[in-house]
Parts: sequence; structure tokens; C-alpha cells
Amino acid sequence: MPLHYKGTIIHGIIPDHIWFGGDTTHGNGLGGESIYGQQFPKEDCVRKHDRPGILSTGTNGSQFMLQTKVSPDYDDGEHIAFGRVLDGLDVIALVGKMVGNEFVYPSKPSGYVRGNALASLVMARRTLGDT
Repeated sequence: MPLHYKGTIIHGIIPDHIWFGGDTTHGNGLGGESIYGQQFPKEDCVRKHDRPGILSTGTNGSQFMLQTKVSPDYDDGEHIAFGRVLDGLDVIALVGKMVGNEFVYPSKPSGYVRGNALASLVMARRTLGDT
């Protein structure tokens, strides 16, 4: 089975803080695999979690996290920042408003990686009354 994120879901959301995704094997945060197998050695931290939109490792497998808000107590040594969202943070903010204030495990996929932003924007606009 080829390893890629296409078709994987965002499997958890801490509102106004972090989204979780990238579980390529189970889709629920309990799995994942990298090109090196299930896990690989931890890498050094170079980038900081200093702005919204930072993507970082959730595990040393395939899982990742999307930081939606800067948190002063975030431990830059725990998760490796490897990229950032360049466009679409407004969509992420809209979806965050839909979720509420509690940790969410989606009961069913509401969007998929690669098509997630468009589906989420349409759903957010309908929910928030912005057509």
C-alpha cells in the first residue's frame, strides 16, 4: 500500500489550538506509518512554533499537528515543526468556530486531506450563515 496523506482525515481537534491528522493506517489517531516503518528516530528541532499555521510532527510516524494559535507554553523540543500553512488560515478559523470549546473526535469524516479546505469552508459558511 503506498504511503501518502491523500484521503486521510483530520481525526481530532482541540478548538482554538491544534488539529490532528495523518493517521495513515487507522484514521483515528492510534496508528500511522512512515517510509521508515512504524517509527523512526526523533530529529532535532530547528523551527519554532511561533505563529498560527505551523505543521509539526504528532508522532515519529506519519501523524501531524496543525497549530491554529500561538501558545506561550508550547514545548518546541517535543514536536518537530516542518512546515506552515501559507493560504487558508481563514478556513481553519471558520471550522474552529463550528467545533465549539471541547476536544472533538469527528464521528465521521467531514473532510479529507487535499479536499478538506474546500469542504470545510462550504460547511462552515452554511453553519455560520455566511453564504
